[in-house]
Amino acid sequence: MKTVLLMARKLDSSPVGNKYMLAIGVIGSTPDSSSGLSRTPISDHSYPTLENLCHCVSAARALDAHILAALRKALQNDEPYYTEISEESAVCMGFELP
Repeated sequence: MKTVLLMARKLDSSPVGNKYMLAIGVIGSTPDSSSGLSRTPISDHSYPTLENLCHCVSAARALDAHILAALRKALQNDEPYYTEISEESAVCMGFELP
């Protein structure tokens, strides 16, 4: 079983107009890395609005309500949000795992 980290953040600028991003990384995905963490996200999705991001995550039923609420609050405050999620949750949100 892999440990999957979810990161959500507001983008400074995006050529396609998307302002929010969800990304995942998998611990141990780069065996040559001394920390065991990948240096770049394995997969990411971007969204035009915070409401769109939250709607897509909610519709996928991938995260518990309290995690989604914490994610929304952090992004409303222009802060990044990090949490560990299950492989199943990542797949439900449309991410491809290595």
